[in-house]
Amino acid sequence: LRILGMQSAQKEGFDFVTPTNIDGPVEHWMTLVEAEMVSSLHTITHQSIQDYTQMERTAWLASEKTLGMCSLAGSQIWWTYQVEHAFQALGSPNNETSNNKALNPLDELEKKLTKQLNDLVSMVRNPLDSITRKKVNTLLIIDVHARDIVEGFVRDNIINKKAFAW
Repeated sequence: LRILGMQSAQKEGFDFVTPTNIDGPVEHWMTLVEAEMVSSLHTITHQSIQDYTQMERTAWLASEKTLGMCSLAGSQIWWTYQVEHAFQALGSPNNETSNNKALNPLDELEKKLTKQLNDLVSMVRNPLDSITRKKVNTLLIIDVHARDIVEGFVRDNIINKKAFAW
């Protein structure tokens, strides 16, 4: 017998990268199953994080390939990257464009995050399978907080990533 993957009680599942044989003592093959679970989830999460940039976010989220935990990890990684990138684009505190809202990368990011929230709200208003609905509902909460943080940066004119506001 071989174990090919795992499935949660909510029916969200994934295939193992390398199926695991269940021969011998249970304490031996259970350790192998656990190791393959960790290895497979590492691979799946890594691929999901890469897929984030290759797909429209709502399609990425609705994909069966994007597990709930991967959607959270991927969204948070890319949000952090976008915030860091916006701070880098602002340049030094003496940069005159940093005080001009039309040129403020954080202001642009806030608009992008608001659009992403609106996209999630549109998704949740339509019929969704239970797994996708849970992913969307969870991301809505996380995304509101993420947008509010960036909104606070814009409001308080935070222009340095080393400011302890986040």
